[in-house]
Amino acid sequence: MEPVVVHHLLFCLEASYDLDDPVTPYSLHNLAFVLPAPTGTGYPGVAAELWVFARVEGEGDCDLWVEVFRTDAAEDGEVELVAAYGPFRIPFGADLTAVSRAWKLLGVPFPAPGWYEFRLTQVGEVLATEFIYLLEE
Repeated sequence: MEPVVVHHLLFCLEASYDLDDPVTPYSLHNLAFVLPAPTGTGYPGVAAELWVFARVEGEGDCDLWVEVFRTDAAEDGEVELVAAYGPFRIPFGADLTAVSRAWKLLGVPFPAPGWYEFRLTQVGEVLATEFIYLLEE
């Protein structure tokens, strides 16, 4: 099985889908590159929901995962896995096809402020990454 090719990987606070628009059905709202501290609770905190949008190309069926890592947890450059979501199944079909998908991630944990890396993976292989910074209180 050939790995999926990722053309876009974005995170946002909300996404909507228009069934009447098969060419560009997704609208992304409030793209997320920097997020405020969790309201009222501080750290550790949880984002009730965070949306991931991916434009991917492949064939056959595949399962994708989103893994969340805290990247500045250790001084030696180690990263800490804080959550994983999936599998997200994409049925591409027999021919090479590009599709857009958006998935809602519920209860995304953020143990502390700082940088978090979100990895889109297929069978353990990293296909794409995006970073989000969580502000101090």
